[in-house]
Amino acid sequence: MVTTNDEESAEMIEMMSLHGLSATAWSRYSQKAFAHYEVIAPGYNYDMTDIEASLGIHQLGRVEKYLKRREQIWGRYDEAFADLPVTLPAPVGSNERHARHLYTLQLDIDRLTMSRNEVLQALHAENIGTGIHFLSLHLQKYYRERFGYKESDFPNAKYVSDRTFSIPFSTKLSDDDVEDVLAAVRKVLIAGQKVHP
Repeated sequence: MVTTNDEESAEMIEMMSLHGLSATAWSRYSQKAFAHYEVIAPGYNYDMTDIEASLGIHQLGRVEKYLKRREQIWGRYDEAFADLPVTLPAPVGSNERHARHLYTLQLDIDRLTMSRNEVLQALHAENIGTGIHFLSLHLQKYYRERFGYKESDFPNAKYVSDRTFSIPFSTKLSDDDVEDVLAAVRKVLIAGQKVHP
């Protein structure tokens, strides 16, 4: 679902969501006479099912409550990880509202004795699930084979891809769950820091 107050964007989104057609399906079928349409862009088939709509309409009433909880967890993580060898998620701008979908950390590998994958393995041993969000597209099989990309083709994307991971982040996390996550992340990253003379 997309909401916008920009009429031009709304028209483009509507067109792209229905195969890139110049007129929506509803307007084509509601005309008194037959109406032609034209594909004006390579669009998509983003029809929402009735079941998805019925679930979504009820979730809208919980958006503010869920966002508040996500902001609480996000703030707790930011505070707990500020002194670790990581880059925290970018702060939200004053005129922005962040959905707080994933909480990702980018490791400062130069200050650690561990790779990202070793960090994930250590967190797994602490019973903390993690995710890799996301691997750079040029490293994925389809793009390597289709376009012949090599690891070195996009060094900035590879840099971020090799260092970034996500930690548990959900409104279903209890305060104790949050404390377990941050304690494990702190334990692993403090233990993995290089000692400088």
